[in-house]
Amino acid sequence: MEKKVEKNLYYDFYQGMLTEHQQKILEPYYNLDVSLSEIASQLGMSRQAVYDAVKTGEKLMEELEAKLGCVKRYLENMASIEKCEGLIENLKSECQSADLNKLTKELKKLKQNQ
Repeated sequence: MEKKVEKNLYYDFYQGMLTEHQQKILEPYYNLDVSLSEIASQLGMSRQAVYDAVKTGEKLMEELEAKLGCVKRYLENMASIEKCEGLIENLKSECQSADLNKLTKELKKLKQNQ
């Protein structure tokens, strides 16, 4: 997986465990794709201070992932759901079944709730 995507997932899962200051910096960095310089300007900080806060936050999130594994489990669940969806589509081509359609809907709900 691409590093940036991985770090965005870490932020999605672990942002609540960061300090308010780290969240003010990482929120625009990850979710709005704002540059370090722009964040520094908006918050009245040096670019180096913003960079250091990003690196500290990333390190903390990586440590949390190593201990908790939420992102890993999420990705594994999503892969399983997609595999099930593929199997259902194969079965649908062989027979039309209301139960398969219900199962597909439930898997889509599960996927959206991840």
